[in-house]
Amino acid sequence: MIEETSIIYTAKTQRSSQLHHEVIILDLATEEYYGSQSVGATIWRMLLSQPRTIKEIREAILSRYQVDPRQCDRDLMDFILQLQANGLIQLHPSPSRISLLVYRVSRKVEKLFSTIFDSEQGWGSQYRKFSAQAGATMMSKLPYQTPVLTYCGSNHPSLYG
Repeated sequence: MIEETSIIYTAKTQRSSQLHHEVIILDLATEEYYGSQSVGATIWRMLLSQPRTIKEIREAILSRYQVDPRQCDRDLMDFILQLQANGLIQLHPSPSRISLLVYRVSRKVEKLFSTIFDSEQGWGSQYRKFSAQAGATMMSKLPYQTPVLTYCGSNHPSLYG
């Protein structure tokens, strides 16, 4: 059973590359390529940066895209299941208490560092001032597209005779 506290890790047998608003993923074990655009690419980039919970991904999508929360839940679960079925992620539905504690502590440390570096006197203050001057259009949410994992082909030599 997948829960919102389930932690998602990218598989060690995958490699990926970004192309503007798209992502191409190679599964080294099967030598198969997959792709995803827009929201799917955003989810993949989040997972590459660090393991995430379903809840964290959901909150990020809702804050960035114009989408109904119920549709977001359905689409996110479908996409996660597609990634899992193709061996691109590992899902830990029932993390032990110790691993959950370690995960939570690491998230708090990350938030502490971001607070220090992004405070009004911190390193991020100049960027925020520039961004605020750029205009209100940057604050609007992006249009939503259902995340889909697309099979792009295989490099497996047996397919070519």
